[in-house]
Amino acid sequence: MDRKKNSLEVMLTQVVGEFLVKYLSVKIGAFILRLFLTRTTIMLSNVVGPAEQITLCGHPVVFMAGSVYGQPQALTVHYENYGNTIEITLAIDDAQFPDCHQLLDDFVESIRLIKDAASLHTLTSIHSD
Repeated sequence: MDRKKNSLEVMLTQVVGEFLVKYLSVKIGAFILRLFLTRTTIMLSNVVGPAEQITLCGHPVVFMAGSVYGQPQALTVHYENYGNTIEITLAIDDAQFPDCHQLLDDFVESIRLIKDAASLHTLTSIHSD
């Protein structure tokens, strides 16, 4: 997370945002941001959650899932790390993905393939050392 905060992306986003507001006004800055968002097909977010389980009013929190509503993208994917698990939340446009169950099955298969490839890479790098 610190690497992300210290990256040039953060500084560039701030400079562009300040430029838009200062020299072009808030309305034009919002218009440009809206143009950017409406021409984006997919949005990804990765949120690092707490490393250990937390409680709320004495009850353990076993699941957290953040999402958005009203975005113009057909597909929004949220990855959230919580403890030793990764929660994946999809926000989809039903008009673009009429069979959402097939989309979920495809995501499950993709994650399984990624996990298997990562495990294989870990095993081969351990044996080569």
